[in-house]
Amino acid sequence: MEWVVAIRKRRKRRKSEEELSEKSKTGDDLIFSYFIFLAIAFVVIALAGYWVYLNRERLGANCCAMAGMTFGSVAGFAVGAAYVIPTGDYLAGNFLGVAFGIALGAILGKLGGAHGIMEGVMAGVMGGLMGAMLGYMGRIFDLQLLMLLVFVSSALMLLGYLYMVASETRKLGFAHYAAALAGLLVLSALIYSLDYSLPQNFPQTFSGGNFSSKPQEVSLKISFSGYEPNTIYAKKGVPLKITATADSNAGCARAIVFPDFGVSKIIASGSSDVIEFTPDKTGEFEFRCSMGMFRGKLVVS
Repeated sequence: MEWVVAIRKRRKRRKSEEELSEKSKTGDDLIFSYFIFLAIAFVVIALAGYWVYLNRERLGANCCAMAGMTFGSVAGFAVGAAYVIPTGDYLAGNFLGVAFGIALGAILGKLGGAHGIMEGVMAGVMGGLMGAMLGYMGRIFDLQLLMLLVFVSSALMLLGYLYMVASETRKLGFAHYAAALAGLLVLSALIYSLDYSLPQNFPQTFSGGNFSSKPQEVSLKISFSGYEPNTIYAKKGVPLKITATADSNAGCARAIVFPDFGVSKIIASGSSDVIEFTPDKTGEFEFRCSMGMFRGKLVVS
């Protein structure tokens, strides 16, 4: 029986080590998956753009004009979403998505002259805004499926345009369609296999303060109708510990933000989590969901 006890102890120790290793992951470790996603997206977009450029002499006017529109919207959409999902920074995601979208849309749009450039710029703006909005609204859902949706949506837009280019430059056969489908499936499987989960300390940030004081503890219930209580009272300089419990139908209210203190947290559906920070100023401050649909008030004295 001693060997059985020894095996159990070894398994328990190994499990504890694995849990400790998982908890020790930093934001950089897990956010690396988003860089891999963007690297794949950039390679695919670059190869597709280069192929279109090589065939530019055989393309019609409409096809050339649509180059900027297609690549601008795809680049803006992918960059905007892939930046906002891990960081939660909607404003910066908009700027980055729009900037990349406009740059690539204008470059490829030159194939269609001034008209193509204009379409590329407009599509870059719209793609960046839409990608950032999807990323911001979708952070409370399954991130594996969300990133797969971003990739597949971008890939389908790109494949639709490449089909248009190919139909004008060569005959398409079964082998072409099979290769395109196989490539889409392989890359989609690779994208889905990456770990997009966010560590508990990311993107949440903490305000300065005196952490030696006894924490103020508050219980917060999150439901489809909002926050209960919707007014929280706290003392300046004293750590505030909020235990938030989200119903299974809480929706976007689960993504709670204290914008004046740089604190945000996504509470998993049907579970509880803790939000901790130290209020470093007095007054009445708003807390809300990430979309601004549900709101509450933090009163610090």
